Amino acid sequence: MMRGTVSIAPRGLDFTRRAIATALRPGIGECERYAESRWGHTSRTARITKAAIAGLTTQTSAGSEMVSDEGAAAEFFQLVLAKSVVGRLPLRRVPFRTRMLLMLESPPVAWRDEGGSYRTSPIKLASLSGLERLDVGTMLVASRELLEDQSVDSELIIRDQLVKALSSAVDQAFLDPSNSGSAGVRPASVTNGASTDSPSENLFEWDSFQGDIQNSWIVMHPLQAARMSGAERPDIGANGGTWSGFRVITSTAHPDGSFTLIDPDYVALALGNPEVRASEEATVELVDSSSMASGSSVAAASMTSMFQVNAVSIIGSLNANWAVVRPEAVQTHDATAFGL
Repeated sequence: MMRGTVSIAPRGLDFTRRAIATALRPGIGECERYAESRWGHTSRTARITKAAIAGLTTQTSAGSEMVSDEGAAAEFFQLVLAKSVVGRLPLRRVPFRTRMLLMLESPPVAWRDEGGSYRTSPIKLASLSGLERLDVGTMLVASRELLEDQSVDSELIIRDQLVKALSSAVDQAFLDPSNSGSAGVRPASVTNGASTDSPSENLFEWDSFQGDIQNSWIVMHPLQAARMSGAERPDIGANGGTWSGFRVITSTAHPDGSFTLIDPDYVALALGNPEVRASEEATVELVDSSSMASGSSVAAASMTSMFQVNAVSIIGSLNANWAVVRPEAVQTHDATAFGL
């Protein structure tokens, strides 16, 4: 009878532990032995470490290794989605690099009598070019003392920082109206160039909106939702809720003072599982705010070697891309114009 090992670690922690083992013992064999000694030779972390070393690992001269265990990566991926707007909205999931035809209207349906024919009419379709694999990532710096601490709390710190940074980066690109995209680098936000109705109309008279109203969601900043909460709108707050039947999602990546109405069926989304790489052979700028792109009057901060400060850099990344299939199905409204 076949037996497997069940992990009782919090979700996404095996993936994070694999990154910790890679960071502390980057050499082939050393990483595997460290995982076995710290978490047990039958632990899931030890097993995925062996699998990664055997055939699913990409190494560089800096000693970094790619985490590729599908089960552990999927758990971590679900945590990122649960924190992000793109994960909470039921967007239309599509594969990368696959051309698709998407229906913009329901197909014609008709009743017929015996011997009669069904009514037919042209079907309105939109052609979606294959979405390329674009990469979004973040880097955090952790002391070796934190990584070597064997408490679950220290491991959760690393996991939560990676999850928060990745979800925030994706949401910022997805919702920032000023993000017009960059070919081959970053997709444009769904709110970039989005239409709006005149504030002189009543709030819910969205005549030009071409999405399915019953399937549409509203996205806004948590503070905007909190200001709207009250006796007239008791079901909405900083964590979202409902507003006149519309489901509301909040995100700090959405500009405050406005809200976006979106039919998720008309936004195509392609996502790939995350990867984590770690190395102490890196040089980074350790400052509170970046000075690389600052004005000439601001002196650039000195670069710091991870080895010299006994620290490790950890990079978390994932593939993501999206496209608005029907622009009229996304509208951004000025909340203050409606007295909200």
